[in-house]
Formats: sequence, structure tokens, C-alpha cells
Amino acid sequence: MSAFFFGPPGRQLYGYHHAPTGHAPTAPATGAVVICPAWGQEYAHSHRAVRLLARRLSERGAHVLRFDYTGAANSWGSGTDSSIPVWVDDTHLAMNELKAISGLPSVDLLGCRVGAYVATLACVDRPDVRRLALWDPVLNGAQWVSTKKIKAQVAATVEFDSLLVSTALLEQFRAIGVEKYGAGKPQSVVVLDDDQSRVEELATALPDVRRAFVEVDVPTWNEFARMPARAISTLVDMVVAK
Repeated sequence: MSAFFFGPPGRQLYGYHHAPTGHAPTAPATGAVVICPAWGQEYAHSHRAVRLLARRLSERGAHVLRFDYTGAANSWGSGTDSSIPVWVDDTHLAMNELKAISGLPSVDLLGCRVGAYVATLACVDRPDVRRLALWDPVLNGAQWVSTKKIKAQVAATVEFDSLLVSTALLEQFRAIGVEKYGAGKPQSVVVLDDDQSRVEELATALPDVRRAFVEVDVPTWNEFARMPARAISTLVDMVVAK
């Protein structure tokens, strides 16, 4: 694994590249996967799981790039610089970066929670997206926001999920809806969720989606926990499938 900064000067994103392992050095890579992470406390809680997921994908011969959004973790900016359109642009930068690193003409996007929505929007007008993989996608933004703590709002900022963000970002979160998941047109879509009803709901927006229902062996997003081994194993199989 190698950590590095990429993107335009003055707005650098922090990335983590996992090079392919586990196959012959001369063998071609099985793919290039950009991971769009969760956000906020869900990002923190799932960090170890996503890191393991990236390692497992690289062991199956894929180039993998994990990255932090603008205004999050180690990337440039503060929470008030964050917005979903900016994160979509960040994802495009990550896709271009991994294509340059891997030498491959296409990428797979793997989005976690809110990152699944970001990954979906990043597919728009990007025919180089081979596969879109969604892990527990947030389908109802208003409902998701209602599960988080919101504290005092000052001017155009608000403390949401223990982070100071713009009120515009909060409204963008609330506007997430299942019908918007049909915006991108990747070559194929796979979904992993621990809620069968949500998997079926998403199929209304993505009728050709290949989906899997996996009972979560341990909590993933809402607390620090052991590795969700079955979920990771299933998702790796779905992403690297031909």
C-alpha cells in the first residue's frame, strides 16, 4: 500500500493505492477499483473494514484506490468546503488517477453508504465505469439525517454528526432519494445490503441490478466492531466477477 496526495494544487486529496498482489507479477490486473467511502462517524467506524476490503480486492489482482473527500479526514479543506457535487468531482479525479496508475481503460466504483450515492452520480457521462458496486447505500436521505445528531445552527453552518458542515450539505443529504440512483449508466451494477426490503426498493431505480442480501455478521457503520467478514467476502466476489 502507498499513501499519496493527488489532484490540483491547492486542493489536494489524500489517497491510498493498493497494488495487485496474490497473482503472477506478469499477469494482467483484474481491474481498477475506486472506493467512495462513507462519511462522518460512519467513515470512522468502517475505516478498518474498508481497508480490509481494499486489501482483499488487491489480493484478487485489482488495483484499488481509497481516498478521502474534500473537507474530510486527510484531504484538503474543512467540513464547510464539503458538498456532494464537490465529492463527485473528487471521485472523477480519483478515477482518472487510478486509470493513470493502472494503465487500464476503465474503472469500477465501489460506494459505501452516502458514498454509494456519490459513486452513482460519478457514473453520469462516464462510459469508462465498468461496474458500480453499492454497499448498504443510503436510499432515504431525510431518514438517514434523522438518525444523526444535529446541534446549533450558526449562519450557514451546522454541527451535524459531530462535524461542522454547511447547511447546504445537510440539505443535499436530505435530498437523497432512491429514484436518483438511476442517474448513472454503468455497464453493470451490484448491491450488497443487510436489509432485503431496501435491496428490492433499489431495484425499482436499477431494474437490471445484480443484488445480494447478506445478514451482517457484526455491525459495520454505527460502532467500532469486529470485521464484517462475510459481507467483505461477498462484496469482493461480486466486484471481481467477470
